[in-house]
Amino acid sequence: MKYISFTIIVLSIVLLSACSNKPCSGKGMSIDTRPLTDQWNKMVPIPSGGELCYSAMLEGDESTRQIEYVGLDPRKTYDLWEKNLVADGWELTSNNDLSSKYEITATKSPATIKVTISKAVTNKGWCTVTFKPTGT
Repeated sequence: MKYISFTIIVLSIVLLSACSNKPCSGKGMSIDTRPLTDQWNKMVPIPSGGELCYSAMLEGDESTRQIEYVGLDPRKTYDLWEKNLVADGWELTSNNDLSSKYEITATKSPATIKVTISKAVTNKGWCTVTFKPTGT
């Protein structure tokens, strides 16, 4: 009987850890199946390897998307975004290393991008990207 209980506990831990490594598996999150707008596709240099995530907070908001990079810590996610923005000709107007998040703001006239990367989870690069094509 002890062996069965131990086996169930071990399997539960394995299943929980496997689920936590799935993209967009946070509370209230799912894979975002909404297509990106033409402006997003043409202008935003989204680094590869990320998964677009959806939460009810984003309902009706086409200027903001959430992207998760499973397996990347927040700092590596920050470095990835910074490198992609610079390589695509965006001017970094501010970089902030705050206690709970990293923030990057970049412009490429007339557009603005703000990338906020949460430091809350160490094995998932959770970021929120807000894109304003007119710089407003």
